[in-house]
Amino acid sequence: MKAALIKAKDMLMHDYFSHTSPDGNKSGELVTAAGYAYRMVGENIAYGDYTDSAQLVGSWMKSPGHRANILEQRYTDIGVAVLFGEFNGRNVWVGVQIFGRPMSEKL
Repeated sequence: MKAALIKAKDMLMHDYFSHTSPDGNKSGELVTAAGYAYRMVGENIAYGDYTDSAQLVGSWMKSPGHRANILEQRYTDIGVAVLFGEFNGRNVWVGVQIFGRPMSEKL
């Protein structure tokens, strides 16, 4: 959860929408900094004028890559953060899912 929240806050603070932050960090660096030793990690991000969580998740499910992360059975952990803030001059919802499998678990 900590890594997902850091990512959501960072995207709003630095006004970017990417899996790589302006300083080059990706989800692997975020989860490691949060103290999570991972065997595998994945990330879904979204922003927009969502009216509820079902609409946000629905947009992820329409995207093949995001859907694959959600349905990937090898992930055993998830951290989620949803924040409301200003992005590119307008108020939007930002959603982040970070999926993981800890180093302690075999594939």
